Amino acid sequence: MASWRILPNGGGSWAEAVRADGDPLNQPAATEWHEIAPDKANYAALVAILAGLPNPAPDFHACTNFMTDAPYGTLCLTKGATTTKIAWNSGCMDEEYRAFLDVLKAADQHMKALGEAAPVSRTEPPAGG
Repeated sequence: MASWRILPNGGGSWAEAVRADGDPLNQPAATEWHEIAPDKANYAALVAILAGLPNPAPDFHACTNFMTDAPYGTLCLTKGATTTKIAWNSGCMDEEYRAFLDVLKAADQHMKALGEAAPVSRTEPPAGG
């Protein structure tokens, strides 16, 4: 599990689920938050990656080649007072949809690299723990 956000100044946060060695996989994990220092190049790079998204985004419900129980989520893009939510599901194996997912993966990898390079600002205990 990972979650991230970035502001136009290039600052933001990246969060990841972390487990100690031996922690059971069927239990909630702790979450480490990394604060990304502002750098406009971070934002510009992400904007360039996301420029490759098709408009409108493809609908995974229309997939002809679909695998269940694959990772899924929502990308929220906010500009001014408008937020666009793009649902995605990596279980869609259609070629056009895979190209769409490749753009999302590139954005996620960009943010992961920024987050992993930033120090941990806080650790939240597992939910219910």
